[in-house]
Amino acid sequence: LLVVSAPIIVAVAAAATYRLVGRSLQSVDAIRSRVAEISMSGLAERVPVPSSRDEIAALAVTMNEMLVRLEAGHRAQQRFVGDASHELRSPLATIISGLEVAEAHPELLDAELAFNTLLPEAQRIRTLIEDLLLLARADEQSVVLRR
Repeated sequence: LLVVSAPIIVAVAAAATYRLVGRSLQSVDAIRSRVAEISMSGLAERVPVPSSRDEIAALAVTMNEMLVRLEAGHRAQQRFVGDASHELRSPLATIISGLEVAEAHPELLDAELAFNTLLPEAQRIRTLIEDLLLLARADEQSVVLRR
């Protein structure tokens, strides 16, 4: 009886385990495929959280929290790039305008224009670029900046 029933019991247990594990891994696969879609489409989308209160649901919640942080970081980076480009364009436009005036009217290029307008703007650009390079190095090396 044991020789006949043991393989049947093992087969039924194996089939039940396979189905249960497969069903629970479907949620993981759904999360994985959703994350793959989000990386292509945008950071505003979220992973569906299963109704169960298990580790899979905790994984989905953690993934959504990570996506919120990534989205906030991406928005902050976009604002920073916009601000930095504006800050660099302004003195550069002043320098280019001054040089274009000097090219069109060489008699207007005097020491006052060069020292009071063009030189301070060029120094401002240099300071901005140095600050940006410092930020890039600090970010690359995970340095915490102190004020």
